[in-house]
Amino acid sequence: MELVDILLEEWLLLVYLGFLLFVLVALLCGNWPVFDRTPVRALHSWIGGGACDCVQEILRLCLGSRGVRGYEFVEHICCERPNPILQLFYLSLIVGGFSVFYSTSFKYIPGRFLSSIHRFLGPSAVLVGIAIFLLASFSDPGTITASNLATHEDIYPFDGIIYTEKICPTCNIPRPARSKHCSICNRCIARFDHHCGWMNTCIGANNLRYFVFFLIWHSILCCYGVSLLVAILAGEVMRYGVMERLSFYGMVTFYDKLPHLVQWVITFYNHQVLLLMFLFVVSILLASFLVYHLYLIARNTTTNEVYKWEAYTRWYTDANGKSEDPGKTSKSLWNGCGFWSARRKSDPDRAENIYNSGMARNFGEVLFPLKHKDKVHSKQR
Repeated sequence: MELVDILLEEWLLLVYLGFLLFVLVALLCGNWPVFDRTPVRALHSWIGGGACDCVQEILRLCLGSRGVRGYEFVEHICCERPNPILQLFYLSLIVGGFSVFYSTSFKYIPGRFLSSIHRFLGPSAVLVGIAIFLLASFSDPGTITASNLATHEDIYPFDGIIYTEKICPTCNIPRPARSKHCSICNRCIARFDHHCGWMNTCIGANNLRYFVFFLIWHSILCCYGVSLLVAILAGEVMRYGVMERLSFYGMVTFYDKLPHLVQWVITFYNHQVLLLMFLFVVSILLASFLVYHLYLIARNTTTNEVYKWEAYTRWYTDANGKSEDPGKTSKSLWNGCGFWSARRKSDPDRAENIYNSGMARNFGEVLFPLKHKDKVHSKQR
């Protein structure tokens, strides 16, 4: 009976890892053309809106119009107004993840490949991560009001394409170039990048640096956790002489031993393996998001501007009766990830990012947000 339980745990672990990988691919790459008419594309579409439609239809069938109104109210609170749901979810993830690590793996430190310093370094790294998260969440993103409008005006010139002089109809104040009124926060934000549900605030001129620090630190934190768990597992393999015991049964090469070694680790250290895989997947997600934002910063553009340029591209193409090169749009894998769209141009003579001042200055602009006296003297179009 004990052997059956062990085998069942191993199969459940493999199913969990396979499902986790499938969901990860669907979330990150489900809109790539290579996944057309596949379960990956179907899951990507379902997560992006189909799931909500199913819930709404179920409520309509069970509760009628009252259920639909209740769903729309909850959707409005969760998706269209500031709320701390994802902030609390983040805290539960990092505190829960560290608690699992503490209860299952802390006893192996110090070990064969780990010194006792990691008993203090690990908790300290988690606390620093939480501190950066709080700093990014509660610092001012660059709110523009009538009283401080003068400090934000003229920092960036209007490019005449995606930014023109206009009045914000909600705040009833002039809207500086590169700013945007966030419908969720109900305020205008300087150098608006995006509204981050995890931070429950907008990411703009003043807190983009903290947001990037958050991504950098948590990417390092996840990689650090993975390295600790790998070192713990390697130390336990050495302590019990697993490789020598496998050699005793006639297994000479490493490749002969590997399947049995993996089976032994999963059987006796399944908590460590699960936590390791979880941290590994999260580290990939964070690193991908970090690379994307570093790419945008290097070109001095924002997530909001990526969407604006895409809208301009579609408008210019339709207005001039042109068809876009498929190699640069929907059939491009880079476009599917969002990288290529930040630099694609429909009209090379007009679609020019006048805010790009060189990589060094672009990064300096994020680290030290520009003020009115630092007005950007970009080349005139």
